[in-house]
Amino acid sequence: MIGNFISPPPSSAPPNFIPVKSKGINNIDLTGLNVHGNVLKPLMFKHIYMWLRDGSEFWCWISYISGSHLGGFRWDGSNWVGFEIDLRKIDVYSN
Repeated sequence: MIGNFISPPPSSAPPNFIPVKSKGINNIDLTGLNVHGNVLKPLMFKHIYMWLRDGSEFWCWISYISGSHLGGFRWDGSNWVGFEIDLRKIDVYSN
């Protein structure tokens, strides 16, 4: 489904800081949860920092959620690039 975006990427870069990874108020820990798209829908069309279970982390812009996947754009350090990910791969996100 890559490329099936319902919006263009953001017109500006994400914030120039990396949030502290914690499991506090602004960081949502998805470990052990049966994650579904409804949990993440309020985060659509916003800059979100995401940590994955494999250790990857990045700023992203969620533009669609479909079943057990979400997609949109992730910041590669200089540009927004399209991405799609299985919700079960997400560890923590910060909004």
